Amino acid sequence: MMRASGVGHIGGALLLDARHTAEREIPTLARFFAQFVHDRLDGGKHDFASVAERVHLVLTDPHESARAAAIGADLARNVEHLGFGDLRWRLFHLPAEREALMAVIEAARSAPAKDGPSPADDALRLQNVLDNADPSAFLRQWPVYEIAPEGDTIAFEDADVDLAAASAATGVAITGNPWLVECASSLIERRALRDFAGDTSRVRPICLRVTTRFAQSPEFAAIRFELPPAAKDRLILDFTIGDVHANPDRFGALLGVLRPSGIRVALSHIPWSKADQIEPLVAGVDWLKGRFDPAVSPAHALLKFGAARCVADDLPDLARAKAAVEAGFVRITGPGADALFAERRSRALLAGRDAGQAR
Repeated sequence: MMRASGVGHIGGALLLDARHTAEREIPTLARFFAQFVHDRLDGGKHDFASVAERVHLVLTDPHESARAAAIGADLARNVEHLGFGDLRWRLFHLPAEREALMAVIEAARSAPAKDGPSPADDALRLQNVLDNADPSAFLRQWPVYEIAPEGDTIAFEDADVDLAAASAATGVAITGNPWLVECASSLIERRALRDFAGDTSRVRPICLRVTTRFAQSPEFAAIRFELPPAAKDRLILDFTIGDVHANPDRFGALLGVLRPSGIRVALSHIPWSKADQIEPLVAGVDWLKGRFDPAVSPAHALLKFGAARCVADDLPDLARAKAAVEAGFVRITGPGADALFAERRSRALLAGRDAGQAR
């Protein structure tokens, strides 16, 4: 495959312009774009690169051009329906439309991208290094707090891939390309899932991100079969709402397998303002995780889904965490949640000490 900034490709070039989507506010949304493309191409050979900030290019073989155009249209419909903004797409046929494509790319760039290894070469390097590495070196765990008057607790822990650590270990600049983010993240998450069965020291449940495609694969079936009951009780699988919206039948079949086995399910990227639209998709799901926007009231969603199932995700600071709790969330996560938990714990300790002294 050609490099994104090169000119040697023959086939389809699908340009995804995400500058009018919520990708800046939800960085992992771009990872969903890469997952969607890979899924729709049925794992076939393709190249996915970011050619400018929030502008992505998918290169396919000539016989996949029609499917690439359908992918662009379907992905844009999914993004619009879920309230994530306006994803604009255009298919170019190469080499005939090479100059037109390069003109669009150059107009979108603030600075020319440097040539380097192709995304496919980088993905192979990621696999060679990360597939044999200790996944704990590349995973960070974020507590999901349950806020309660009688005392705050930790409901479960989100496992988040440390892309900086993965980049340092592999020498690959991962963060600039959603496809490489997906490659690195899925390698680490799958390895962590395989190792999960033997981790007898874990007490709290852990939430790991996967795709519906992987969860329906023979690889995952073998992992699930090997998990002891105690491990299944501590495992939560996290799917994005975009993945579920795009593959409702697949997800429904997965719920029919996962829930009886004791494995719980979370959905992330939940748009709280779209509660009515997504209600049919979330039946039977244990946890719903989404970004809290103070400008958009989550009251309708919290009432419809139940506040106990909803998580205000990735709160950046103390002020945002306090606003989320005031809006009705009782489960929160992110740096702001850490700060609020510490503040509330300190206040409770002081209150307990004062009460003891009063006696």
